[in-house]
Amino acid sequence: MPKPLTPQEIERWERVLAAAAKLQSVIPEAFLVGGTAVGIYSPYRTSRDADHLMPDLLQRCPQVLTRLEALAGWSTEVVRGQHTILGRMDGIETTLMDDGRVRQHVPLEVHTYRLQGLTLRLPTLFEILRIKSYLLLFRNMARDYADCHALSGELEDPELFQALIPLEQRYRMRPHTAWSHDGTQKPLSFLYEMGQRLSHPAPRDLKKTLNHWDQRFRLRHPEDLSNWTALVAQCRELGRRVLEIHQVWSTPAAEPELAVRYGVSTTDDCESDGGLD
Repeated sequence: MPKPLTPQEIERWERVLAAAAKLQSVIPEAFLVGGTAVGIYSPYRTSRDADHLMPDLLQRCPQVLTRLEALAGWSTEVVRGQHTILGRMDGIETTLMDDGRVRQHVPLEVHTYRLQGLTLRLPTLFEILRIKSYLLLFRNMARDYADCHALSGELEDPELFQALIPLEQRYRMRPHTAWSHDGTQKPLSFLYEMGQRLSHPAPRDLKKTLNHWDQRFRLRHPEDLSNWTALVAQCRELGRRVLEIHQVWSTPAAEPELAVRYGVSTTDDCESDGGLD
């Protein structure tokens, strides 16, 4: 059973949030992603570092770096190809990346979030779930399964539909054996492959996760996701819902009961993502 967070871990989490807010005070275009963004929305885990994205960092890296290095508490460690800056903000590991490394065709949906007296920019709940869903296929780590489960846990069926449908337009998947659940080369549906992967969880870091569950998942509520078996059960249920969403998206008229459950009219064009959230 995972142990609750210690006072030291809580203090570290608060330092991560403060460091993120401080960076954004001088780089207001930046916004949080990764485990820190997940931790803000979901009580299931915290993070020890802060990852940020920003538009057009590739074109503006020298100016951004100048602004960062003028900020007290910042130290630069590595600059990679003008698209990634790694450093520390008040001792907290901090990364700033060009958002084109995640965004495909449209800008990511970002809003301002107030937490513990801090003002932070981060993707909307729907958007961070989309990012984590993409990583579930692209990266396939145990934390991607846990994050998708945690972020979707509070969403009703129509909300989950609204959150996930834009994936089919924003992330055009290419045939790739590493993403296809059955190892075949074929045109892929993001929703179908996501549903299959959640239904048959097999992260590439499973052995390490099983050996260090308590350290990798330091939960605020120890009764949540007490072991890998509990997470698998939750992911399979989420996978069932995602596969139902795929059915409604692909053939709404053929699935009238599911369409009603997910808040979709069988006469609607389910491929339109306008105004979903």
